[in-house]
Amino acid sequence: MANLSASKKDIRVSARRRLENSRVRKAVRDVSKDMAQLIKKGQKDAASQLLPKAFSTFDTAVKKNILHKNNVARKKSHLSKAIAALK
Repeated sequence: MANLSASKKDIRVSARRRLENSRVRKAVRDVSKDMAQLIKKGQKDAASQLLPKAFSTFDTAVKKNILHKNNVARKKSHLSKAIAALK
């Protein structure tokens, strides 16, 4: 247990940050799973409509320094290629 008041505050702040970061990570995970399911089912129209939301979610994670920009660039590229490959 922390003794200094600054240490106690740091624990509270870290908990708030961890909660927000986990929310953003969960959003990224959920939208990625949704896209993967649509691509697997071959639903090109639905996947294309969800793509801007997915990109927005990814960009938010980069902006908040939760994911690295190259990681997100790779995810975006893979999704775009997968949708383009659908008939």
